[in-house]
Amino acid sequence: MSESETKPKHMSLKRVVGLPGAVTLGLGSMVGTGVYVSLGLAAEHAGLWTAWAVLLAGGLAMCNGLSAAQLAAAHPVAGGTYEYGRVYLSPFIGLLAGVLFLIAKSASAATAAIAFANNLGPLLLEYGGVHLADGSERYAAVGLVVVLMVLTLAGLKKSNRVNGALVLAIIGTLVMFALAGIYAIVSGHGVEPEIVEQEMVNEWGGMDGLLLATALIFVAYTGYGRIATMGEEIKEPRKNIPVAVMLTVGVTAIIYLTITVVALRLVSVDVFYEASTQGRSLEEIARLMDKGWLVTVIGLGALLATVSVLLNLILGLSRVALAMARRGHLPSRLAWLDKKQQTPIYAVVFIAVVVGLLAGFATIKTAWSLSALTVLVYYGLTNMAALRLPRKNRLYPRFISVLGLLGCFVLSVFIEPVYWMVFGGVLAVTAVWYGVTKKDRAG
Repeated sequence: MSESETKPKHMSLKRVVGLPGAVTLGLGSMVGTGVYVSLGLAAEHAGLWTAWAVLLAGGLAMCNGLSAAQLAAAHPVAGGTYEYGRVYLSPFIGLLAGVLFLIAKSASAATAAIAFANNLGPLLLEYGGVHLADGSERYAAVGLVVVLMVLTLAGLKKSNRVNGALVLAIIGTLVMFALAGIYAIVSGHGVEPEIVEQEMVNEWGGMDGLLLATALIFVAYTGYGRIATMGEEIKEPRKNIPVAVMLTVGVTAIIYLTITVVALRLVSVDVFYEASTQGRSLEEIARLMDKGWLVTVIGLGALLATVSVLLNLILGLSRVALAMARRGHLPSRLAWLDKKQQTPIYAVVFIAVVVGLLAGFATIKTAWSLSALTVLVYYGLTNMAALRLPRKNRLYPRFISVLGLLGCFVLSVFIEPVYWMVFGGVLAVTAVWYGVTKKDRAG
């Protein structure tokens, strides 16, 4: 081991993130890919009722976020529910939570990278005259992962400064889209109100469609988990983590609801869905509004949003990998820290490799659906752990965690069966993994 590295049992991550930084981490993880992907994917199932799915997903996210917040306040170390599950449920449940988090968020990260590449191509063609060859978008997606890996290795403070600038720019582009869309609707360029009312009746897909849409949108809210998984680096965690979670979920809900209502008053459900499968929903809507300047702004905003989400996911994933390596569930080298920057350098590289591979082969819809199921089970375990908190550590009434647990269970039932088959395989592999690592640690 070099002098610039040390194992984390001798050194913990420094607390360098205050409340503004924690809110920035949360918003950077939430206000991004979800706007350009999940809202349109959900509209395929809920149609014009998607706004209600946004509200339901936001309510569930708030319950789960408060459960995660009080766990992080009571146990402020890196790792999130991997650590909480081990402490309050069982070591196996903790390992399962860690594996689910790595799968869910790696899939979300790959979605962000693919969406970035899909938005980059049209902008390069329109403004630079550069045409990306078929299939080359994958190289752009992997290239972005490599660039953000290097930025993450520079340390959390530098990463968060970049993230703060990205978040402000992203919210600015979304505000412009919303204002331009509202103006177009008021000017009579949107879908007629009578048609909207008729379609709300005709396109009602039943409770099944609404709940599946809610599950798909819920994934876009779970960036609050980044605040909890990085609890070891947040100042005054008992005070700052709960406030940061509530602020990020609340602001994100307002943004998602506004964008959903505006989008579905401007274009049909089919147009919204098809554009979302490429991660370009708002850009296509702006194009149909015949506002060239807005197409450019939204295209750039989409690039920034996917960059921000991917950066935050790499940060959060690396901290869970760090925690798992500390306890012997991943190679111990992943737990080494850089002394100067307090960065888990090998964990960051490991996560970048995993995300890069997924970005090179997965599709947006497949990656997002896989993320939906695994993240619902993960936060179900989070709520179970919160219910086991001692009274002295409880910040909120137990019924909040009960609602979160029930919500995760109900929504998970509506995920397509093929992803449950994948989950069954993950569960079996995790059980074997637990047995092997337990034997190694005992030996």
